[in-house]
Amino acid sequence: MGTPQDMPRRGQRAFTAIAYLVLLVLGALQGLIGSFQYGRSPAPLVAILLDLVIFATCVLCGWGMRTFAAGLLPAVGWIVVSFVLAMPSSHGSVIITNTTAGKWYLYGGALAAAAGASTPFVLRARASRTRLLKAGEGVEGLLDQVGQFGGSVVLDPGEHGRACRGQAGRHGDPGLEAGVRVVLVCLEGLEDDLLGGELTCPHAFA
Repeated sequence: MGTPQDMPRRGQRAFTAIAYLVLLVLGALQGLIGSFQYGRSPAPLVAILLDLVIFATCVLCGWGMRTFAAGLLPAVGWIVVSFVLAMPSSHGSVIITNTTAGKWYLYGGALAAAAGASTPFVLRARASRTRLLKAGEGVEGLLDQVGQFGGSVVLDPGEHGRACRGQAGRHGDPGLEAGVRVVLVCLEGLEDDLLGGELTCPHAFA
């Protein structure tokens, strides 16, 4: 039996699982509807528009939930349904035909879904790398300023072990009565696991 502290975590996991299931179904529904509508006039413009719709869906879902799986699941649902419907039935009938519109819809949509699933991940990785580099530059500048006081940095790990604030003062000064205060602003992203936050400019205190 779990502790009361585990209840919010379980609720969050259940909500995330339901959200992922909804995204998978959303992609499947788009594939189902598109498979019957791709050949409408003007062809193949409708097929291309349907490709753009699944691309936008994957991008928005991945960016909104900030996970790679959120962008991948609609793509998986769309690809599975579309390619299953593209296979001939036992009677020889085919829903997605080997026409220009059908090729645009099936293969163009598959590429659009794959691109849409990976785009948010790539953009977040680049943004996190940029913020991490800036945070590193801030650390170097801070240590240079602290060195002018002939002191050292003492960081308070804060709640859950994350650094959230700190002080810098002279060696041998228990109270750090003269020095600078270092403020850490926590960031969301890949750099959280490395730095636990971003250093801002130090502020003098007495």
